[in-house]
Amino acid sequence: MEDKTSIILSHRCEGMSTREIARRNGMSRKTVRKYLREFEREAGPSPTDREADDYLLTKPKYDSSERLRRVMTEEVRQRMRKLDM
Repeated sequence: MEDKTSIILSHRCEGMSTREIARRNGMSRKTVRKYLREFEREAGPSPTDREADDYLLTKPKYDSSERLRRVMTEEVRQRMRKLDM
């Protein structure tokens, strides 16, 4: 989450390019671009400072409705015991 905040603030406040942000944060330009596009999609193309702050302070939402439930069965326990040996 700190990376996203750093990227968005660097872009908005300092006017840094995607390449420079990526270099400073040690990540790929694609990742930086992804974060900036996500920000623009949520906050709008030219958000106010208030809208930007609201976005940055909101906790991320994860959709776990499609996840499969996994059950610890005796078969799985036996496999794990074999790996420990």
